[in-house]
Amino acid sequence: MKHYPLTFTIFLVLILFPTYAFAAPLPFMPEKDPDRKIEAVSGDSLFGGILNDLEELLGPVYGYGVTIITAFFIIGSVVMVMSILFKNGQWQKYGQTTMLFSFLGMMTLRGLPVVVLSIHSMADLGLLLHYFLKVLSYSTVFIAFVGIAASFLFRFGHRLIDHPDFYRWSKNLFTVSLIMMSFAIAIPLIFPAI
Repeated sequence: MKHYPLTFTIFLVLILFPTYAFAAPLPFMPEKDPDRKIEAVSGDSLFGGILNDLEELLGPVYGYGVTIITAFFIIGSVVMVMSILFKNGQWQKYGQTTMLFSFLGMMTLRGLPVVVLSIHSMADLGLLLHYFLKVLSYSTVFIAFVGIAASFLFRFGHRLIDHPDFYRWSKNLFTVSLIMMSFAIAIPLIFPAI
């Protein structure tokens, strides 16, 4: 008992002083009238009322979710800037992680309703997966082009100051970029999506 004085006090108050709920009935519930005869409520109106209440609840929750994720992104940005300013690697990692997860959360929150509402059949799901694979393939080719351009930049740096690391980085980046590009082009042709 001596470890939980606040919990014990709240428990005693709840037992000794009963509480009463003064809540209005839910909108889809029939009104209580002692002289009125009880009538059956159809399942359509019951579930329609529940769905309408959920739709009214989801609007503000969605708005609050977007606001909270935006706040986390701003906090992550401030932490990132301050960690770079004070040269603290641990806080820089926290800032980067917060920014990354808030960005992914925002993309999920904004994109998931569009994806869910656009799928009506299994053919739509197959089409969505097909386009997802195409986007991954094109993104990989684009990243490979950026890697090849960066390898040329490192090669220019090697010719400029004759630094051996620049040559090694240029050769490795060029090789990896070519392998990425060839896989991104060849794999969808070898294993076509259904």
